[in-house]
This record gives sequence, structure tokens and C-alpha cells, in this order.
Amino acid sequence: MKLEVKSDGVWYHGSNMLFTELRTGSTITQWKELAEAFSHQPTALSYDDNGVISHNGKEKGYLYVIDEAFDIQNDIYQHPRTTMDENAEFLTKRPLKVKMVCDLYCVPVKFAVQPDCRPSAKYFPGDITVNPGGLQYINTGISQIGDSMYKINCMNPIAQVGLQNFSSQYEITPDVEAADGILVRSASMHEMELPKGLLAVARAGAGVNNIPLDRCAEHGVVVFNTPGANANGVKELVIAGMLLAARDVVGGIEWVKASKEDADISKFAEKAKKNFAGTEIKGKKLGVIGLGAIGVKVANAAVALDMEVYGYDPYLSVNAAWSLSRAVHHVTNVEDIYAQCDYITIHVPLMDSTKGMLNAGAIGKMKDGVILLNFARDLLANEADVLEALKSGKVARYVSDFPNPTTAGQKGCIVIPHLGASTEESEDNCAVMAVEEMMDYLENGNIRNSVNYPACDMGICTKAGRVAIFHKNIANMITKFAAKFGEKGINISDMTNKSRGEVAYTMLDVEEAPTEEIIRALEAIQGVFRVRIVKG
Repeated sequence: MKLEVKSDGVWYHGSNMLFTELRTGSTITQWKELAEAFSHQPTALSYDDNGVISHNGKEKGYLYVIDEAFDIQNDIYQHPRTTMDENAEFLTKRPLKVKMVCDLYCVPVKFAVQPDCRPSAKYFPGDITVNPGGLQYINTGISQIGDSMYKINCMNPIAQVGLQNFSSQYEITPDVEAADGILVRSASMHEMELPKGLLAVARAGAGVNNIPLDRCAEHGVVVFNTPGANANGVKELVIAGMLLAARDVVGGIEWVKASKEDADISKFAEKAKKNFAGTEIKGKKLGVIGLGAIGVKVANAAVALDMEVYGYDPYLSVNAAWSLSRAVHHVTNVEDIYAQCDYITIHVPLMDSTKGMLNAGAIGKMKDGVILLNFARDLLANEADVLEALKSGKVARYVSDFPNPTTAGQKGCIVIPHLGASTEESEDNCAVMAVEEMMDYLENGNIRNSVNYPACDMGICTKAGRVAIFHKNIANMITKFAAKFGEKGINISDMTNKSRGEVAYTMLDVEEAPTEEIIRALEAIQGVFRVRIVKG
């Protein structure tokens, strides 16, 4: 395909984009010269009949024409026209000073901020003359303007305050098969086939039992969660749960509803209230099992309410330890909590080792009249055993945030409809954190708060290329990776390798763009799950 344009020889670049002012008559050669000057190395630049640009054989973006009048600081908002069609109609009646954009790095050029303000095909279809000078829209089609590098699918509604943080390189797509990344809350992914192009899944929340972690790891799909983003919302509901269990507030409210027609309700209330009396939580002993982001906040809040707090967590992190009040008694045996505490709240992940941990055996070691709170996962408690303990009086109240047929409506059960993280602030915080994690990984390869791969951060790549390798955590892998680059004379300028259980993650910054030949060689190494070009 021939470009019917000519450059004045002045090139500009900024924000990873290349600009030139054009007149009629030149060819793609100047674009190759520009690309080589920009990257300081020989560049294989080409484009097809649809205007799709390739760089060293890898699709990079689109070639298209813009007019300076579409600059959002110029005509679009200064002319009294209200739609892009009106702007387009105006421009067809005047000489155009145009610019060609070679978007090598897929930072899209937009005709306007609002997505519904693109000119319609009746004014700008592909391959037609739009001005007396004969300049043509080189078969790109106006729909290609603003196309994105990364496509994100939302399997659940995600707060807009998070989604709006995606840069113009991202597009929200309803097609999960086309997605580079998936944002999810509670939707189950266990039965779905993972899209071939899927790179990452971000759970806007803490629990990830709805995501097939091992299968994702084997396919080189990084799974993130957002620990701590909803911690305050859950903490507040746990405190509310303790208060509801300490005093029969719910029973009192129901009595008022049932007596609403009684003209003497206020008089009878003075007699009825003794049926709903309870105890204060001040001075009572609270046991917190699991001192993560939520557990620490619950423990600290209970200390502030003058409770005596005991905390148990064999895997207590340094950050959690620094955040934990010094007034909390740290115990090393969970049975100490069972034996001493009036209230016990559980905040651990659901795993094979924790499933059903609140069972008849554990309850038997607890104080009589204990109050149990479960705002983590319903399967952490053997609820059939809990009901038996409620009937016997061993357990006074069971407060759960997970409604199910076993506990709903049962005497002694206070069941809340999964409201722990259902606050506007929690949903916003989770969405913002999930989007930040997703963007840093897709753009830079960095991993923060993953639940199936190790944390890894090499910042922003300043070299010619960056390659990420997902592989088994076995000996001699780094040597094999380095050898493949050495065989091609490509120097590795920086590298990091991290492992987590049976899997590992290696990132390498190289001084030349990685070729398809090297990528295929890396993929062929036994034990490698996936090789990803982050940059190059």
C-alpha cells in the first residue's frame, strides 16, 4: 500500500508517540527512518492494508491521519459546534493542515475525550478524499482510532472509581475470550476455560476460592487480590456483630415491629426489655485467630473498646506485627484462645488445613457460653457442629456473614447477608488496588499481592527489552535462560528470580529487543510454562 503523503522533514516525539506534518507524495521509508532514529537501532517497521503497524514482526498499533483542528485544546471545544459530525462537516469545507501519527507504542490518539463524539462514517469512511488537496484516510477506518493495547473483561460490576484509573491504553471488553486481564469479585472461574491470551486475573477483594489458582499458575496467568482494601469495612461489621451478640438488639427490634399496632407499646416495652438484656463487651476477652489486614484492625479496635485481646497467627507478617497494638497478647497455641476467650473471631484464608477448623473438637475446648464470629469464609466452621453446640448451650451465639440453609433462621444464629465488604468505600478501595496491580503487571511485569506467583518488582524497564518467564521452581533454570540469550549475543543487563512453592518467576532486562527465535527457544526449555515479552 502506498502512502499519498509527504513530510516536511520535521519529526516530533513525546509520550511514546511519533508525529510529523505531512503533504502529498511520500512513502513508508520516512517512517522507518523515524523509528530507527527514535529507538537508536535498526527497526523492522511495516504495515498492512488495514493500517496495522508491525515492529520487528510484532503488531504494535495503527497508522492514521489527524487534523490539528481536532486537538482538544483547539477547535473541538472552542467552536460552537456540539458534535464531532459537525466538526467533521466543517473540516470538509476548509483546507486541512494534517498530521500523520505513527503509534508504535499503542498510545492511542483520540478525536475527542468523549467516546460517543467520534465522526460518523458518512463523513470519514476509509479510502475517501476529505479535502481538496487529495489527502486520504489510508484505509484505516475511523473505528480504529483509539484502539487499545490491553483489553480488560469485568466478570462482576467493578467500581468506576477504579476503572477510571485505566489509561488510554486499556479497553473494557465484554468478550472474555479477547481479554488480556480479568477483573472479578465473586463470580466463579472454576468451570471456565482460560482464554489463551489471558495474562492476569485481579480479584477485587481478599478471598480467591472462586479462582482456579493452580491452573492459572500452570498457564502463566498471575492472580492478584487486594488485601487490606476492604479491611476497615469488615472490621466495623465484626465489631457490630459482637455488639449484636452481646445484647439481643435484633430480638428487641423484632418485638417492636410485632407490637407496632399496640397503643401502649411504650408501657409494655419497659416490661419486655428484660427479655433482650445482655452484657457489655468492655473487659471481656476476645480471641482473634488470624492477624492479617482484617484481624489486626479488629484486634486494635477491640483494645480501644477496653476488651482484653488475644491474637494467634503462626505466620504473622512483619507489617502486621508493626501495626498490631502492643496491648494485644500474642499467643503461640490456638488452644489458649479456646480456653480463655469469651468471644472468638476467625480471620484466616480457606485452605485444606483450615476448612472446618471450628468443629466439635475445637468447640469442646472452649469456655461455656462462648460467642463465635465468622466473617472470613463459611466453610471455616463445621456449622452442623456449631448448631449442636448452640442447642447444648456450649455456644451462646454464632454470628456469620454467610447465609445458607444450615444456619439461616436457626436459634442462636445471627446471620448477615454477606455485607462485610459491602461498603462504598471498600468496593472503591478494592477496585482501585486491583486496577493498579493489573496495570503494573501488564505494563512492567511487576507482581504485587499475587496469590499464585511470588512478589517481584523491577520497576519500569529502561532497556531495549524485558522478558518474563513462568516456570517450575527447579534447579538450573536461570543458567538455561541466560544461555539462550548468550547464544544470540544479547546481553542481560538486569535480572530477578523469585519462587513460591513449586512455581517461579524470572524477569530479564536485555540490551536488544528479544526476537521470536529466542522466545521460542525459551518456551522449549523443559519446565517453562510461559514466556511473555513485556517490552521489546
